[in-house]
Amino acid sequence: MLDPFAGIGGFTLPIAQAGATVTAVERTPAVFAYLVENVVRNGVTDSVETYRASYPEVVAGFAPEREFDRVVVGRHDAHEHLADTLAVLAPGGTAHVHATVAKELLPERPTRRVRQAAEEAGRTVDSTAVRRVGNNDKRTSRVVVDAVVA
Repeated sequence: MLDPFAGIGGFTLPIAQAGATVTAVERTPAVFAYLVENVVRNGVTDSVETYRASYPEVVAGFAPEREFDRVVVGRHDAHEHLADTLAVLAPGGTAHVHATVAKELLPERPTRRVRQAAEEAGRTVDSTAVRRVGNNDKRTSRVVVDAVVA
């Protein structure tokens, strides 16, 4: 599993504790230090590989040799890097892409962005589901697009 914008480990830690192997990427030095500390404190050092780097640099180093069966893109403005993310997703893998979207643009805009990114990566999307995970205000929702990518 790849967590390209790991922060302090909000997705990385529970996923590793559930038994998955996680590659966590964080570029901010202070935040990365907390990520590493949290990995140690939670006893998942054998399950988590950490990188302090810019996400696009790390992904460029992975492709095409390394693929992930699942990617959690927990940063709401990460659609600029989505094609790179989908390029390292194994065929049949699932991308969980978070977005902040005006309610009137649901579900079309976040789904369209995932499909466009897949096309840029030379991939296709087999299926998508959009789940609302919160609201920023009366007009804006936080959603996750779950996309299975061929």
